[in-house]
Amino acid sequence: MQAKIAKGVVWSFMGVLISRGFIFLAYVLISKVTSLEQYGEIGILKSVITTFSMFSLASFGITATRYIAIHLGKDKNKVEKILSLTYFMTILISVVIFILIIVFSKSFAIHVLGNENLQLESSIAAFAILFSALNGFQFGVLGGLERFRSISIVNIINGIISFPILFFATKYYDVLGFSIGLSCVYFILYISSAVFLRKGMLLNGLNFTVKNLKTEFKILQEFSIPSFLSGFIVSPTILFCNTLLVKTSSGFVQMGIYDAAFNFAIIAMTFNGVVGQVTYPYAMKMHKKNNKSFDFFNLSIPWLTGIFFGVFLIYIPDIFSLIFDERFQNQNMYKTVASISLFVIFISHRQGISRNLAAINKMWYGFLDNLIWSIIAITTAYFLIEYGAFGRAFSFVIAYAINSIIILPIYLKMNVFKKDFILSKESILIWGIVFLSYSTVFYDFNIYLRLFLLFSTLLILSVISYKWYRKQRKISHII
Repeated sequence: MQAKIAKGVVWSFMGVLISRGFIFLAYVLISKVTSLEQYGEIGILKSVITTFSMFSLASFGITATRYIAIHLGKDKNKVEKILSLTYFMTILISVVIFILIIVFSKSFAIHVLGNENLQLESSIAAFAILFSALNGFQFGVLGGLERFRSISIVNIINGIISFPILFFATKYYDVLGFSIGLSCVYFILYISSAVFLRKGMLLNGLNFTVKNLKTEFKILQEFSIPSFLSGFIVSPTILFCNTLLVKTSSGFVQMGIYDAAFNFAIIAMTFNGVVGQVTYPYAMKMHKKNNKSFDFFNLSIPWLTGIFFGVFLIYIPDIFSLIFDERFQNQNMYKTVASISLFVIFISHRQGISRNLAAINKMWYGFLDNLIWSIIAITTAYFLIEYGAFGRAFSFVIAYAINSIIILPIYLKMNVFKKDFILSKESILIWGIVFLSYSTVFYDFNIYLRLFLLFSTLLILSVISYKWYRKQRKISHII
């Protein structure tokens, strides 16, 4: 199993590295040919597309991944019915969202995007949402079939076509060009993943069916619906907070700063997404087998990955001076980068937990978790949004911190994870180092001191992580 996971991670990482690398480069170049306000408008459009396309990915996509991973090779008929049911539901919801955005594009532009002049752009973005949602589901199925090489190839195609299409479309036609370009990219991506999905289904002897689908409706009730509602909470919360930001004074400028900062944090989220994509099917099978080595890989590795990327950005936000132009080089940007890095560390801490919740089919608790987080996030954002991009980012730091204090003891009592994941001396020490590192962003330390602190912190974290891993392996061998 370890060899299969490693192979899957290598293939997925290669695809995502090329894809995200080209896309990141495209956004950097786009920032140089647009004004800060236009870059902010692009940022809110990206937020809208991610929000609505995540509905299928966060519910029916992972439903397909979970049940295909569990039943493939055991009950082909059940797999076909689950696959067909979730696919039809994805199409239905995606089309409904598409029609609603088209019909209410003017109101959508005014109340969600914060700019009536973006009505045409929002209508075109509806196509990107449609194809992104369908593609997200197809990726979920390919993950369940363990077709990681296919996912990697599609990601490579995505990166290669995204760079020229997005850059040149935006350069010559501004925000409208970006909407058109992104819709074209997602359409090509959808066609590509559909070809590989069909091939994967044929190799496993699977076909879509319309017979006796009602026998699997219970899965929608127990798993897909709470997953959908969780996505229905999280994504609109992010969009709502972004909308609050763009409606402030110089709001689109602040959104441009926030979106540029978030591009760096995506590095850690992307890597963890790769690991999660490969780990998810195995997490469905391994949760109750008390394999400490796998538990460490599933729970701790995503968190530690987020920490190592995050700490680097917390100490050296000046990296923007090497990539973005002088418009982004200010203390507001640096504090925003550090705050986004910190809440991404919280997100990384939760990724393995989310997989374990899916493994034990407790998705309604995930819904409650996200509901609590959403209430805190919206409340804090409402009061902090006057501080611009930094206030927007710091509101999520507070939300994730308070939410963790409330919800993690509940998960521990449910045995979603073992107590050493949050209460071991290694875990507590690591969190202490993270918060201490974050506190330095509020002091005017020179670059040499920050570099010294960075290397010292990374060295200490490496030693602690290695000893923690060795301890888990030793426990696993004893068991």
